[in-house]
Amino acid sequence: MKKQVINKKQTASVSSNSDDPILVGQDKCRELIFPCPEDRPCHRTFTQWRIDGFFPSVKIGRRIYLDPLVVRKALTKRFTIQPVD
Repeated sequence: MKKQVINKKQTASVSSNSDDPILVGQDKCRELIFPCPEDRPCHRTFTQWRIDGFFPSVKIGRRIYLDPLVVRKALTKRFTIQPVD
């Protein structure tokens, strides 16, 4: 039986392109949602948004995991300004 070897970069690109839910750490989620470092909210702000309930999180033991797609949808819903007619 032949084993297929996949490095970390290939795994990350496969996971982020699919619609399957994935759980990542808080810093990785910030990087995925806000790719530009200059425009990214700081760690403290992002943590406060999580504590305030702006988006859901999963806590396993002492670690906190986020689904980037769910976080993106929640932030878009909360911070989108609708046009005035």
